[in-house]
Amino acid sequence: MNVKNLRNLSPASVAARDYEVDFGLQDSAVGSRIAKNAEINDKMAEMTSLKATVGHMVPNFCSGNPGAIAAWRAAAHVEVINKKKPPTP
Repeated sequence: MNVKNLRNLSPASVAARDYEVDFGLQDSAVGSRIAKNAEINDKMAEMTSLKATVGHMVPNFCSGNPGAIAAWRAAAHVEVINKKKPPTP
């Protein structure tokens, strides 16, 4: 749509066009956020499995150093979000 055609539009048409543009921008932002959340969830799953594997090795590697084991346990602590159980009928 060129500038000449924009001048001939009624205020309602301009408002409707602006609404559609804003709605499209919001829709793309939501899609982008969903994609980023999926990326974060994938990376978190990867890190959680890596932590589970390494978590069993650290006490063996640091058996003579209780400070290192304590530091690992503090650093490796991950808060787990409680999954809500569905209400019983």
